[in-house]
Amino acid sequence: MFYYTVFMLTLILWTRQAFTVHQVILTPQHKYKPTHQDCIYKNNALEGVNIYLSEHHLSPVTSSVQTYYWIKSCKKHIQLTQQKFKTVHERSTHRLILLLLSGIETNPGPRRPRFPCTICQKACKIESIACDDCDKWTHRNCIGMSTSEYSNLGKSEDTWTCPSCCKPNNSSTKIYFIPNGDDSKHSIQNISTNPLMMDSISEASIPSTSDSSINSPSFNTTSFSTDIPIMTSSPKPTKTKPATKKQLRILNINFQSLRKKGKLLEAIIESTEPDVIIGTETWLDPNIKSSEIIPDYFHYDTERRDRPKDPHGGVLIAAKQTLQLGNIIKSTEIELLTGTINLEGKKKMLIGAFYRPPDKTDDTYLNKMKDEINNIRAKHQKDIFLIGGDFNLPDINWAEQTIDHRQYPTRTNQTFLELVADNGLEQIVDFPTRKENTLDLLLTSHPSFKLRCKPLPSIGNSDHDIVLLDMACKPLKPKPVRRKIFLWKKAEIHNIKEDLQNFITTFKNIKDRSVESLWQAFKTAVQTTIEKRVPTKMTLGRNTHPWINTTIRRKINQKQKAHKKARKTKKKRDKDRYKRLQQEVQWEVRQANKKYMEEVSSDYRDNAKKFWSYIKSKGQEWTGVAPLKNKMGFLQSDNKSKADILNDQFQSVFTKENLNNFPDKGKSPYSTMKDIKISTNGVHKLLKKPETA
Repeated sequence: MFYYTVFMLTLILWTRQAFTVHQVILTPQHKYKPTHQDCIYKNNALEGVNIYLSEHHLSPVTSSVQTYYWIKSCKKHIQLTQQKFKTVHERSTHRLILLLLSGIETNPGPRRPRFPCTICQKACKIESIACDDCDKWTHRNCIGMSTSEYSNLGKSEDTWTCPSCCKPNNSSTKIYFIPNGDDSKHSIQNISTNPLMMDSISEASIPSTSDSSINSPSFNTTSFSTDIPIMTSSPKPTKTKPATKKQLRILNINFQSLRKKGKLLEAIIESTEPDVIIGTETWLDPNIKSSEIIPDYFHYDTERRDRPKDPHGGVLIAAKQTLQLGNIIKSTEIELLTGTINLEGKKKMLIGAFYRPPDKTDDTYLNKMKDEINNIRAKHQKDIFLIGGDFNLPDINWAEQTIDHRQYPTRTNQTFLELVADNGLEQIVDFPTRKENTLDLLLTSHPSFKLRCKPLPSIGNSDHDIVLLDMACKPLKPKPVRRKIFLWKKAEIHNIKEDLQNFITTFKNIKDRSVESLWQAFKTAVQTTIEKRVPTKMTLGRNTHPWINTTIRRKINQKQKAHKKARKTKKKRDKDRYKRLQQEVQWEVRQANKKYMEEVSSDYRDNAKKFWSYIKSKGQEWTGVAPLKNKMGFLQSDNKSKADILNDQFQSVFTKENLNNFPDKGKSPYSTMKDIKISTNGVHKLLKKPETA
């Protein structure tokens, strides 16, 4: 046994290997079974180990080779002066070899690339260029350089600007290639130019693009691989604007009571920014306004189909106001709500929210449901069709279009399979949404438009995961209008009074005394004074959520990651962590909302506008004119359609008279009224005594 002792030992080993070990210095710390802790590193070398391959070899080899040959030759023949090592365990030997060879670290982690790209910060390995001045590397794709421009580098007189130092690079710099670190054919001087060989060179040994060694005869460009980064000058890239994302985001949520989950829904909207929300099992009634669930500052048009007498069930569709949700159809027999939204290019998409209660399996219900969906599909054949919700169909294998289980009658499952096939639809949710069953479905006529479909954590205590769908449909989003806001708190009130006082003389000397000219002169003077004396700022009118803070957003991201990991591993530890984070998110949301309410109610005297704005937003829904039904029976919510409906209604109540044939009623029995005379003195008299006017 060895107790914290350090000693030196000279061994002569006679082995079958073709080398001679002259000196070994060990620092043992354990009984036997040496591990990586037995060997101490210092300055990238194994401290205490000094091995020569042969007598004529003048310099020691690398520490990795020393360690390998030492273990291979000594693991069964190590002898000490006073005590003897036991045979090293084979497993410990292999572990030590793996740890010490090729620079493997005991705790490897994410490393910063030695030669990162100046834009994306990823390692430059393929098709990269370097600046002549700062020697910073950049990917070809990151600077928007085409393949033809890249291949012509060094052959033209064009220059390009480095994104790091903003200096131009001349194309006369020679093109050279960076070899792979595992290429044994390269000589020592060529290895020094390889940014991938971390253990062989230092940062200072990397030559710049203007180094004379590149042009020297010893630099052999033919020995390098053509798939390695190129460091050279290149043409200046053209500035291109980033392309906008052409996608429509839809959330399919089973709420299982939305009465007390409005704040959680606000947090979900804030974090995911959906364009359309399809909701089922809302459990709402007409006494609960939609503005209490989705506040007006989110700018959604919300349509609901609540159960008239039962507090359960219910579906809703919420769409951004820019999508102009219209053509609303609310079924009276089944829980089905549909509407259309406008997409870019004068295209439309029909959105549907459907919920089938588990106890609805009779033929009457199934036939009614099938007929209504078929009729809606027939009326919107040219539109993109998407209907989502909770179908409660765990028996169907949608990938194979087969019925694998018998939880519900075969007739029920077969009806929905026929419905999908007859209307050319496809179910695109390919993961379970409630335990191991896929209940929350999305049926669409354009499955190829699906960009991403993934689960999100459930809302509150609901046992259904949220389905997030991104479709390759660009929603109709008008450009935000920049508004000018006058900062009256910083206005020059004294100068405004002086300007208006000086305007009085000019106003009195106006020759044209007509009402219109006087009004225009007065309005122009006031506007000019305001523009001159009141500071302004431009705003896009982006609304930020009043009480969701950075802590809540961070907690939501952590919860989503934990939910994804729990679904993947299905371990109890990961599930418990997800539940804990879910509870923390709910607590943070409630505390933040409570704090905001206290702030609104506490300073209502000093900031009355904030207080009454909140009261007004909760007391009424900002909808303007309510959705109107057109002649075909569809509810219209966009402004133009509602104006046309009202115009048609007003025209229908007027009688069209024949202007060519006026009836003759004879002489009037009343005397002719005298002319009304208005004089300046009379108007002046009335203005002096307004109470008698």
